[in-house]
Amino acid sequence: MAKNTKKSSYKKLRSGRRGAQTGNASGSTRVQIYGTHAVEAALDNPTRFIHALHIADNALARLAPAIERRGITPRKVGLRDLDHMLGRDVVHQGVLLETAPLPELDLMDFLESIATEDLGASSPPLPCSRSGNGPA
Repeated sequence: MAKNTKKSSYKKLRSGRRGAQTGNASGSTRVQIYGTHAVEAALDNPTRFIHALHIADNALARLAPAIERRGITPRKVGLRDLDHMLGRDVVHQGVLLETAPLPELDLMDFLESIATEDLGASSPPLPCSRSGNGPA
């Protein structure tokens, strides 16, 4: 009986795409971000380490201010080059950013940071839980 390879090859093709993390022999990890809005947001994040920016002419005009603010030199590529790097089914909008992943945020550290923010002298503390069954 023949195995249905179409479904498994589709799953293989789709895995590792959007937000894909790739590793190499040295153990470093890279995240691929594509699409003009996502790449612009990543470029505007000063905590994000940029490995490479691959960009086609159509996206360069749109992202030029963010690229200039970040002070990086993009690698100009063609749309077919990006299709080859990401796959033809990916809507990359002419741009691919290779970057390091952001550090994971610990929930308890986040909650402690907002609990210690200056809320003003007249603001009561925020409740963590409520007892009782009725409305407050």
